[in-house]
Amino acid sequence: GPGGAVAAAACADLDAQTLALLHCGDARAVVVRRGAADAYFATFDHTLRLAAERAALENRGGESRGGRVIADKWAVAVPRALGGTTWRAAGISAAPDVVSLNLADADACVLASDGVWDVL
Repeated sequence: GPGGAVAAAACADLDAQTLALLHCGDARAVVVRRGAADAYFATFDHTLRLAAERAALENRGGESRGGRVIADKWAVAVPRALGGTTWRAAGISAAPDVVSLNLADADACVLASDGVWDVL
C-alpha cells in the first residue's frame, strides 16, 4: 500500500504529575487503576462510525464507501493516520487527539493498535 500508520503515545511529566496521551487512527490508550474492574480512561478509535469523523473527512475532500476511506486504489479503515501524500490527498488527517490526565489517577497505561484490541 501507500504506507501509513496509526499511533498512540504517552508522556508522563513527573514534576507536574500529568500524563499526556495522544492517539491517531484506531490505536488506543487505556488507563487503569489498581483494583478497578473498568478502565479509568480510554481513547476512542477514529473510525467512520463516528459522525464527526465522517463529516471531517468530507470537509477535507475525502470520500468513503462501505465504511472505508477511499485513498487512490486503496480502501482504509480510518479517517486519521500518519502517512504520506496519498493519505493527505484522500482527506486522511494526521492530527492526533491529545488529552492530559492527573498522573495520580493512573496506575498503568496500555498502548496498542487495533490488532491487539480487536482480539481482547
